[in-house]
Amino acid sequence: GHAIDIEASANGDLYCAGTNNKVFKYNYYNNTWTEVPGSSSVVRISADYYGTPVISNTQGRVWKYDAGSSWQHLAGIASDIAVNRANLHATGSNGKVYWYDFFANNWVEIGGAQNAIKIAVNIDDNPWVIVAGGAIFKRQ
Repeated sequence: GHAIDIEASANGDLYCAGTNNKVFKYNYYNNTWTEVPGSSSVVRISADYYGTPVISNTQGRVWKYDAGSSWQHLAGIASDIAVNRANLHATGSNGKVYWYDFFANNWVEIGGAQNAIKIAVNIDDNPWVIVAGGAIFKRQ
């Protein structure tokens, strides 16, 4: 298949955002991709430790697949997303970095980052970002 984004979770699940902007999960047993129902306009994909996909769409809205049956909308707008274990991080349209508090259902700013455009999260749940101009920073 063809994709615009791809993610492998810690448990080995592999997901992609297809060129049709839908989510697909890879089936290792028959070497095929299966569409995850209910997704549309996907541009970025990530997956938590347990293999649960999280996406952002063309409007910057973030959605998490809930219990394998539907998509749960998470408040706020994100430019890029990254998940490690169960913690969701994002870069906002304002260039700041956030983590998602699932208990309060809102984004919490992580101080210090400015002009962040891309994000990744390491095994210790520390975000790494690329800022405008291409420099890379790690949260200390």
